[in-house]
This record gives sequence, C-alpha cells and structure tokens, in this order.
Amino acid sequence: VGSATIKNALSEGTEGTTGTDAYQSIGSAYHASGSSYETDNGRTANHREDTQAGRKKKGSRFSWWRKARKASRKQSTNDGDDDDEDTYGYDAVDDRKRSRGRGHGPDKKSSRNRTPGSSSRSILPSPSAGTATVAAYVEKRDKDNFYQVKQRYGYLSIILTLLQTILLASMVAFCGLAPMNINEFIGPYPDALSEWGAKNAYLMLEMGQWWRFFTPQMLSVGVLHLLCNGYVQLTVGAFFEREWGSIRWGTIYFCSAVGSTIASTILDPNSISVGSSGALMGIFGAKMAEVLTMTAFETFHGRDGAAIEQLGGTLCSLAVVCILAVMPMIDWSGHMGGLATGFFLGMIVFGKLIRKLHLKAMWQLLGLALFIAGLGLAINELVNEVKPSD
Repeated sequence: VGSATIKNALSEGTEGTTGTDAYQSIGSAYHASGSSYETDNGRTANHREDTQAGRKKKGSRFSWWRKARKASRKQSTNDGDDDDEDTYGYDAVDDRKRSRGRGHGPDKKSSRNRTPGSSSRSILPSPSAGTATVAAYVEKRDKDNFYQVKQRYGYLSIILTLLQTILLASMVAFCGLAPMNINEFIGPYPDALSEWGAKNAYLMLEMGQWWRFFTPQMLSVGVLHLLCNGYVQLTVGAFFEREWGSIRWGTIYFCSAVGSTIASTILDPNSISVGSSGALMGIFGAKMAEVLTMTAFETFHGRDGAAIEQLGGTLCSLAVVCILAVMPMIDWSGHMGGLATGFFLGMIVFGKLIRKLHLKAMWQLLGLALFIAGLGLAINELVNEVKPSD
C-alpha cells in the first residue's frame, strides 16, 4: 500500500511543484503506509506489552498453543470463510512463535524435543490467516508432536541385530549347516544351538547353567528366522527405541527376554528354543500398555488419538511375530511370557504420563504388583514343580 501511494505521489508531481512539497508528499505517504502495516499485523505498543507480560506470567509457556488448539475446535462452528476478520491471528499464535531459535518460547530446548532432521523453525500462520489455516497448522503440529523421537537412530536395535547375525554366521561356520529336512530355517544343527546357549531346561535347572536365561534371545534358528526377527527389530523396534530412548527400550527388551525364557521353561521344559521373538513381544506389550494408558487416562501429552493410529502398526508386527511361534524350536509359551512381562513393565514406565497423582500411583502400583506376583509364581514353579528330562 505504501509503495503504491509513493509512486502516485511521484507521478502526480508537476514542473511547478517544489522539492519541499514533493518531499512532504512522499513522507506523509511513507508514514501512512507504516501505520497501515502496524495496524494490519497487530503489532501495536499495547500488544507488545501484553505479550511481554504474558511471557513473565507463570504457566504461560504453552498458552499460545492452547489458544491455537481452542481455535481449531471452533472451526466446526465456522462456515469456513477465510476472508472474514477473526481473532485467529496473533491472538491464537502470538509473537512468542517468532522468537524460536533465540532461546524463548516453548521451543527453548528444541534440539532435544523435535524430530531429528527437522527444521528448528516451522512456517506459522500469518497474522491475517483465517480459521482453516490455523486449524490446519494445529493439526500438523499435533501429528508432528506425537512422532517426536529422543534420538536419531535405534542404536541398541542395530547393535543387537549385528550381534545376532555374527553369532549365527559363527555357528554355521564352526558347526556346519544342517540339511533342510532337519532345519527348515537354513541354519545349524539343534545340538549346536544347545551348545551355544539355547534354552535347555535340564541344563538350567539340574546343572545350574542359569546364564541360559539371558542368552537365547541372541541366537537364531536359521537365516529365515533371523531375517524375520531382524526386520521387525530394525523397523518397528528401532522406532520405539528412538521414541522411548535406548535405556528405557533396553530395560523392557532384556526383562521381556528373561520373562520369555522363564515362561518357556515352565510351560515347555522338554524343548530347546532360541530367538528374540519373546523380547520383541515384550516391546509390543509395552507399546500396548502405553496406548491403553494414554486412552484411558488424561495424560500430559494428550496424544490419545495419534496413539490409537500407531496401535495398528504394532498389531500388524505382533501378528508377524506370532506366526513364528508355530515353527520348530520356537515356542508359543515364550511369546506369551514376553508379551505379559512387557505389558506389566509398560504400566509401570508409562504410568508417569498420567496427570492425576492418585490415578498415576494406582496404575503404576497395579503394574508393579502384577509383575512381582508373576515373577514370584514363576520362581516357585521353577524350583518346585518343573522336572525336565535329560
């Protein structure tokens, strides 16, 4: 507007116009355009003072985001006319959004909170944006916030898959490749698996080889078995590790692996079994506990809708791993033991997301009680009831 006004002032000049008159005309046009800019964008002195006061107010860190979400909820009552004047400009997303990358606003720790590889700044609605624009922005931010991860790669998933590959190659190299009529998965002989640390209830309970509770998840029956488990571990499992962090993911993974071996020893003591399927089932059980927590309770993240969306992929991967349970040397009891262990641990770990203190304590204590009760019953069965044959 100011540029057009100045051009008109210059074009309307005549030979009789003095330099002072032309200068005053251009100056008045410039000031008029500046006032129009300040008015259109809402950047008045009072607005800046209100914004600064809001920043200092306790609890106002995410106020701009709450206003934007409120704006998106009002979209259903709006006719969709983006040309009308509304309050979804700087009232919905105020000046704090412009301070990203300078240590202000909700993205002060953006390097830790945002998805790795994404930009530190996002394109935000302009001051004159209408209801639909702001609602679309809020919806995109909701989806991006749900898929935020804590780290760029699933380090433990990659390391474990590499170790499992190396161990399988070593077994085949030192012990030979079994014929297809003995091992359909293209792998070593069954006695080689037992020698390298497979679950063998007689050696565990009668010979005191307790370390076999921890080693079966590092072994694979054969190449096909490793490919199936490795694919799930490097895709869905690695994503969950990026989302939860390696420490939390590793704790659930290894505890579920031990729970899987214990359940297999109790329910099927006379078989030899290996594989990381039980540990992966524990990861899926923990994800199911997270989804249940976020849908049944009011949580800090408020990601219940997106969590249900993620549940579909988890159930598909769960089905793939369950199919392996009917194969030789891979028992269903270990799968169920890992799933239950992971679910109970997930109740404890993700119960902290619940807002209300008494519900948080109730949910976490319930998960802890189920975990301890299951572990106690399992130890009693192992010591007093299980009698494997040699």
